[in-house]
Amino acid sequence: MILIKMELGCNFQCRYCYQKPIREVGLPREWDINAVKDTVKRLYNQRKSLIVLHGGEPLILPRDVIEDLLRFSFELSGRSSIQTNGYLIDDYFIDLFKKYKTSVGLSVDGFYPCNEFRGFGNRVKRKEITERIFSNIENLVDEKIPVSIISVISRANGIRKRRELMKDFIEWCNDRRITGRLNPCTTGDLSVDLTVDEAIDFYSDMFDYMIDKGIPLWSPFKDIYNSLRGEGEVVCVFRGCDPLCTPSAISVLYDGSVGVCVRLYHDGKMYLRHEPYNDFREKVLRESIYDCKGCVWFEYCKGGCCGTSIDFDWRRKDRWCLVWKYLFAKVNSLIKSLGLKTKTVCVPQTSKVEGIGHTDGIEHIDGNIRHLDSFLLSSHNDGIEHIDNGVRHLDSGD
Repeated sequence: MILIKMELGCNFQCRYCYQKPIREVGLPREWDINAVKDTVKRLYNQRKSLIVLHGGEPLILPRDVIEDLLRFSFELSGRSSIQTNGYLIDDYFIDLFKKYKTSVGLSVDGFYPCNEFRGFGNRVKRKEITERIFSNIENLVDEKIPVSIISVISRANGIRKRRELMKDFIEWCNDRRITGRLNPCTTGDLSVDLTVDEAIDFYSDMFDYMIDKGIPLWSPFKDIYNSLRGEGEVVCVFRGCDPLCTPSAISVLYDGSVGVCVRLYHDGKMYLRHEPYNDFREKVLRESIYDCKGCVWFEYCKGGCCGTSIDFDWRRKDRWCLVWKYLFAKVNSLIKSLGLKTKTVCVPQTSKVEGIGHTDGIEHIDGNIRHLDSFLLSSHNDGIEHIDNGVRHLDSGD
C-alpha cells in the first residue's frame, strides 16, 4: 500500500497508539501537497498499489485538502481509500466517499467497554465516542460505502470477561457484511497488552467461533489459511519484510519524502525508505537458533512483523511468534481435515539423531518422529515444540 501521511496528529488519545513516540517529538505542519502528489504518482506508476489517505487521523486535515487527495487518488487509480477512527465522519465526508469511490478502513475495538482504550476523556465520554462511531458505521453501510474494520486486541477486549461482547461485535459486523483484522496490541506494557497465553486463548476461541457460525474469517486467520495454501492475499506480517524498505507499507510524508512503515518509528525517529529490497532480516532469522532456525512454519510466516519484534529489534522474530505457531498448526489441521493441500515449501534443515540428549533447538528425527527440541535438558518452558515421553506438545514460553 501507498500510505499518504500528511499528518500524524490525531483527535484521539488512544492508550496503546504505536505512533505516540513520533507524535511526541513533534512534526512539521507545513505540507507540500504538490510534492506529495508527485511522489504518490511515481510510486503508483511503479507498483499500482492501493493508495490510502492515512494518519494519525486524516479527517483532522482541512476539508479541501482531504477532497483534493481523494480526488487525486480516484483520478489516478479509479478509486480511493482512507483509514480513520470514524469519529469525525459526517454527511459531508459520506458524500465525498461516494463521489470518489472511497473504501473506508475504520479502527474500532468492539462495543463499549471493549473500545475503552480508544478516544479521549473519561469513561462516559469514551462510551459516547464509541456509540457515535457505530452510528457512523451504520450510515456508511446504508450508503453502500465499503467498510472494513481494524480491531486492536488488548486487555480491554481480549480477556475472557469481554469475550462474548467481542463475539457479538463480530456477528454485528458480519450481519452488515463487514470483515476486518484482529491485530494484537504491542506496546510492551503488560497493563495494556495480552500475555502470550491470553492471546492464544483469544485467537483460538475467536477462530472456533467464526468457523462454528460460518462467519468469513478475519485476519489473521484468513491470511494464515492463504499462506498455508499458497493462494489469495496474505497480510504483510507473514510475507517477510525488509525494515529499510517495507514494500507492503510505503509512507509518503508531508514533504513528499518516502518513509518506511510507521510501525518502525517506535523510538521517535522517522526513517526514510531505501531501495532496493533485501532479505537480510529473513536470512538472520533463518539462521538464528533463538529465533527461527529449523521452525517448520518459517516458510509460511517469515518471522512475522519487524515492527512488533522482540525488544522492538527488527533483527528478532515477532514477539507473538508462539501465537502464530499455534494458529498455523490449528489452521493446518483444519486444512488437512478438509482434504485440501498446503503449498510446497523448502524443507527446513533437519538432523538425524538417535537417542536422547540433543537440545539445540533444531528440527530432528527421533526414530520415526520429526520434531523440534528444547534448548533445555529439563523443566523446559521456552515455547518450542517438544517430545516428552512420546507426547508432542508446544510449551507456553512463560
